[in-house]
Amino acid sequence: MTHNANIATNQGSMERVKPTSVQCTFQTINIVLILVQHRDDTFLLVQRVDANGWWLPAGRVHEGETLQDAAIRKCREDGGINVNLKGILRLEHTLVANDQARFRVIFYAQPADTTEFPVADVVVKKKWMKLSEIKMSTLRKPEPLEFAEYVVQQGQIYPLSVLAVEGTPPPQQCRIHNSRSCGCNTKFVYSSIQMKMHKYLLDTAHFGPREQSMIMEYFGRVCGAQNTASLEIFTQLMAGFGIPAEYAPDFFRAFDIKKDNEITSQEFILGLAAMDPNTPHGSSSAEMRCRYIFRYYDKNLDGKLDFGEFCHMVGDIHKLKNSAATQEEIHEEAVQLAKVFSSEDKSALYLTEFLTAVGMLKFRGTSSLFRLQKSAVKYDAVRNPPIPTREKDEEPKDMNVEGMTFSANNVTESQKNEAGPDPKYELAMHTVKVRRTGTISDVAVLWESDQGNNLAMTQSSAQLCRENEEAKKLAPHNNTLVIDRSHSVDTFNE
Repeated sequence: MTHNANIATNQGSMERVKPTSVQCTFQTINIVLILVQHRDDTFLLVQRVDANGWWLPAGRVHEGETLQDAAIRKCREDGGINVNLKGILRLEHTLVANDQARFRVIFYAQPADTTEFPVADVVVKKKWMKLSEIKMSTLRKPEPLEFAEYVVQQGQIYPLSVLAVEGTPPPQQCRIHNSRSCGCNTKFVYSSIQMKMHKYLLDTAHFGPREQSMIMEYFGRVCGAQNTASLEIFTQLMAGFGIPAEYAPDFFRAFDIKKDNEITSQEFILGLAAMDPNTPHGSSSAEMRCRYIFRYYDKNLDGKLDFGEFCHMVGDIHKLKNSAATQEEIHEEAVQLAKVFSSEDKSALYLTEFLTAVGMLKFRGTSSLFRLQKSAVKYDAVRNPPIPTREKDEEPKDMNVEGMTFSANNVTESQKNEAGPDPKYELAMHTVKVRRTGTISDVAVLWESDQGNNLAMTQSSAQLCRENEEAKKLAPHNNTLVIDRSHSVDTFNE
C-alpha cells in the first residue's frame, strides 16, 4: 500500500500527483556548564554583564566543536584557567518548544595548572568560593549551590565515556569501580553500607577524632604536597611502624581499597585500624580484616588465592606462632586445610569461601595475621613529629613582642663566663601558683629531687622568699631547695 501517491479531485477523477517532501525544522541547542573544584574545596563562580548573580562557567557549543572542547574553552574564557575534565554530573534534554530542544551537559573539572589568562569582556569578575560562601551569595539560579553540595556529599560523578562518539566500541569492564567505564577519572564513592562498616572498624580500633587527626598529620607530613601516597611514599609511611620495605608492596595492595594504585589518607587510616591490636577478630570487624588479609596474599589481584599464595598464608601463621614446622610440613598442612573449602576448583581459594571458612571456624590462625605490635598512634613516628632544628651556620633571630625587642645576642662575654657550662635540667616533681607580685601561694609540700625529704612551706611570702646567701650560711652542706624571687626578664639572662 502506498501513501500520498494519489488524491481525489472534486470531479471524482483520480489524478497522479508528485509527493511532497517533509522538511524537518527541529533544532537542538547544545549547552555546557562546568563545576570546577579546586584542591582546597573551593568552586569557581563567575559574574557576567548580561545576568544578575553568580553562575558557573557556561555557554553554547560552537559549530564544529565537541561538548568537551566547548567546556574547556568556556573555562578559559569565563574563568581564565585551564582545566582537566574529570567526569559528568548530569545530562539534560529539555523540550522548550514543539520545534526546539535544549541539551545541557554539566561537567565536573579541576584546574590543570596554575596558569591564568584574561577573562572574556562579558565576565565582570570571578571568584573561588567555599560551599558556605556560595550559600550566602546571590546566585543567578540555585544550580551552582546544588551541584557543589552534591559533590561535597560524595555524589556519583559519571565517566566521560557516556559521551561516546557513534560507532566507538563499548568501554571495557573497569576493575577499579567494578562497573563499565573508561579507565575513567570517575570519583570513587563508597556506598552507605561501606561507610557504616568503615565507621565500625574505626570504633573497634578506638580511632576517635584525635587519633585520626594524629594519623592524618603523619600522612600529610610524609606525603608533602601530594594528596595520595604512591608505593614509594607508602613504603616510607609504613617504615614508621617498623614494616620492612620488602613487605610494603603487600601492605600497599591490601590498603588499596579502590585498586587504583594510590593510597588516600582515608584508606591509610582504615588500613591501620584493621591492623590495630585492639580490633577484634570477630563479628563484622573480622570480615573486614579478612578482606584485608585476602588482598595481602592475592598478589595478582585476580580475586582468588592459588595454592602457592595459600601456602604463604599458612606459613606466616606458623611463623607468628614461633613454630618450627618445615616447608614440607607446611605444604602438607595446606593440602589438608584446602579440603575444608567448598570450591569446585581445588586449585584456587575464592574470597567468599575464605570468609565462610574463617567465620565458621574451619580455618584458624588468621587472627594473628595483618597486625601491628601496638596501636598506630603509639608509634613515635605518629606521636612525636620531628622538631625543626636550626642549621649550624644559622644565626639566632631577634624576637619582637608588642614593640619590645629581645635580642638573641644581648648576652655579654662576662655574663657567659659567669654562667659557666650549660646547666642540666630535671623534671619538676611539683606544681606551684605564682601571684602577680612574684610570691608563691597555695604550696603545701615541695619535693626535693635529690634527697626525697619533704620541705614544709608556710603561706607567708616573707618566709618563702629567703635570700640565697643567708640560706647557704645557715646550711652550707645542705642541698635543701631554696625559694627566691626575681624579675622574669632578669631570669632569662641568668
